[in-house]
Amino acid sequence: LGWVKNYPNITSVLWAPGAGGDTCRSIADVLSGKINPSGHLVDTFAYDAFSSPAMQNMGDIDLMNGGSVVGNGVFYDEGIYVGYKYYETRYFDKVMGQGNAGDYDYDTVVQYPFGYGISYTDFEWSDFTMTQPDASGDIKVSVTVKNVGQKKGRDVVQVYVNAPYTEYDKTNHVEKSAVSLVGFAKTGEIEPTKSETVTVTLNVKDFISYDDVKAKTYILEAGDYSVSISYDAHT
Repeated sequence: LGWVKNYPNITSVLWAPGAGGDTCRSIADVLSGKINPSGHLVDTFAYDAFSSPAMQNMGDIDLMNGGSVVGNGVFYDEGIYVGYKYYETRYFDKVMGQGNAGDYDYDTVVQYPFGYGISYTDFEWSDFTMTQPDASGDIKVSVTVKNVGQKKGRDVVQVYVNAPYTEYDKTNHVEKSAVSLVGFAKTGEIEPTKSETVTVTLNVKDFISYDDVKAKTYILEAGDYSVSISYDAHT
């Protein structure tokens, strides 16, 4: 969708992949304003799909043995760095001046981040609260969502975690995304000026990482974990 930026008069895009025979009726209702869209992207929209390492391994790649082609397939070399976990981690490393992020300009690479979505109204969030883990490890994150626009609509609260990247991780090549989606919830239809409190339940198990070098199992390391509510994976 990179061409959209060439047309300043385009202020929004309706993404409507195949959804059955009634899709056209739904699209008409959205475009006419009868229905307020509230969907959010489940993938990152990049200006160039080949900016993702995963794309370098797609297609019919020859498998060689002793100089002869013995078949073809897809290589899976990028580990956890697929989708938003690649784009957001490289951005984070660039900002923090760490890793090998290189010459990376997020805004010229990513057009619409994972979780992005807009509607015909606007929302404001306030009163963020988070409980301590209970006996089962459950953590409740709550926020008040207020409709400050002119039309009724629904909003999506997304919860992300940023885990500490320790010396142990560096030594043992434990891979961690800069941000990981650990929960989300959609409000009901909120009328203008009205509010709704949304609660998302997390668990400490959502904070674990996989160590395939030393522990060869999932690990939960000591350190500071940042939990945030966001409109998408980048904001």
